[in-house]
Amino acid sequence: MSRPLNHLLLTLTNTGDRTCYAYYAPGLRFDDAQAAFPVLDDSKPQAVVTLDPGQSAYAGIGLTGEPGAGPSPREATRLQVHFSARNGEGSTGTPVSLTLPSDTYWDDNGFVTYWQTEMADALTY
Repeated sequence: MSRPLNHLLLTLTNTGDRTCYAYYAPGLRFDDAQAAFPVLDDSKPQAVVTLDPGQSAYAGIGLTGEPGAGPSPREATRLQVHFSARNGEGSTGTPVSLTLPSDTYWDDNGFVTYWQTEMADALTY
C-alpha cells in the first residue's frame, strides 16, 4: 500500500466454511514492545463485523503521530496480532506473527482502527 503515508493495512479473511465475527479491534504488539498499540476509538463501527466464508475485514494501522509530537520512531520487523474476545476482555485464539515490510517505523502516537467491512473505511483515519 502506498497511501496514506505511514499506514499499514491489516486484512482478516474468513477461510472457514461458517460465518465468523471480527470483534472490536486487533491487539497489536511491535517486536518486543510491552504495551499493546493504542486503539482509535473514533473508528468504532456501528455493528460487529460479520464475515461469511471468503469475506474479509480490515484494520488500518497509523504507524506514527505528528512529527515531533513524541518519542523518536522505532524500527520494527515483526507484528504480533491478537484477536479480541467477544466480550471485549482480552484476546481469544492463537495470535498471529507477521513479518513487516522493511523500513517500518512506529511510535507511541500511532493507532489501530477497529475492524471495518470496507478497506476504504479502515484507511480514512
